[in-house]
Amino acid sequence: MIGQAEVRAPTWGVYADLKRHLSVADLKASAAATAAVGGAVKPVVEMAFRAKEHREQQPRQSIPTTQTVLLLYQPRTRYALTPKHDTPSLHFEDEVLVKVQAVGLNPIDWKAPDFGFGIPTLPYISGRDFVGTVVHAHPSSPFQPSDLVLAVSTDYRDVRKSAFQQYAVAHTFNICRVPANIAPSAGASLGVAFVAAALSLGICFGVDFSPSGGPDYFSLARSVPAAALPPDVLHEAHAGVAPAERARPGDWVALWGGSSTTSLYVLQLARLAGLRVVAVGDVAKHGARLVERGAALWVDSHDPARAVEIIRGVTGGRLRFAVDTAGRESAARLVEALDVDGARREGARAHLVGLAANPKEKRDGLAMHAVPIKLFHEVPAVGRETMAWLERLLAEGLLTPPEVVVEKSGLAGVNAALDRMRRGEISGQRLVVELD
Repeated sequence: MIGQAEVRAPTWGVYADLKRHLSVADLKASAAATAAVGGAVKPVVEMAFRAKEHREQQPRQSIPTTQTVLLLYQPRTRYALTPKHDTPSLHFEDEVLVKVQAVGLNPIDWKAPDFGFGIPTLPYISGRDFVGTVVHAHPSSPFQPSDLVLAVSTDYRDVRKSAFQQYAVAHTFNICRVPANIAPSAGASLGVAFVAAALSLGICFGVDFSPSGGPDYFSLARSVPAAALPPDVLHEAHAGVAPAERARPGDWVALWGGSSTTSLYVLQLARLAGLRVVAVGDVAKHGARLVERGAALWVDSHDPARAVEIIRGVTGGRLRFAVDTAGRESAARLVEALDVDGARREGARAHLVGLAANPKEKRDGLAMHAVPIKLFHEVPAVGRETMAWLERLLAEGLLTPPEVVVEKSGLAGVNAALDRMRRGEISGQRLVVELD
């Protein structure tokens, strides 16, 4: 059998251990200390925020040493059901081992092998969203064996955390408990889509969710010292939106591509923050569903030029925020709907998040954002706040999962389930595969 080398998470200099245990209060104190000395990062980060490597401090008699996984051996091939693959081990005290019960399928799960991107090593284990039971944890962990948890694996380079296997590792700041009112299959449908929606609104647009019990991502991200952030998301985290440009209650947000799960969460989270959403999509297929979730207006996408006219009319030509989940063409249409010129005259910018792709042409007065998803798994305070909020929203019935289509075929049925997605059979729903 071809072995799969374990991938260790990247580190960031002297801050590698700091990030693993910082609380929001710690981050704010660190930021205040930094400001007090003229902005230079000081040895405050060398305090006792150090994670010791932890390897098997608890007995694991009931956990097999090998498992069955799905391996991708080459791009443009199908996943191979592979038995007797090593069960992943824990590397840090803030990790848990989860017995996977249900896996939520994402478009990336079939697009990556078909088009050959997002595959850091071969053979590769894929899968981003799963629900399962904790079977191994450090004694000090907030999660213990028998806890049913929802895990979000955005750290695709570490295959220990991938979903297409019987046992997977997760950081405690990237999981939450599944409330009793949420079925495991519904929990497996949330993950990456919720995180992308939360960071799009909270980081890229500066939405403050704290009035509704959520994070203020704008303040949280700026509390993290620059040296403790991955370089490729530093600008987005610290300067993506200016304080005067932040989206506030009553502002309009245009959302193009209403059938995606991410759109569903953008809509619900925007509503919680007091924003008004004009959604563009197939009204006949998805209109009723998104109106129920809080869209102020649904515009049919079959005539894109007319849709732009309607958006501009409804928003009085003052639209400053837009999210696209469909592709580069519809993202370009949203640029037409945004008040880019008005923002520029005021010394500000309009803001566009292209979750599928941003337009190639840049314009003065327009900020085009890439969601800094790394913040979720690289900065524990961001992950922890996000998952604690998600658990509260679910438990209080403030967030509604999408309609779920369940396949009870185990890992052996994942390829057939992904074929359904390739053929476009799943629209406005999430496909979940149950392993047990």
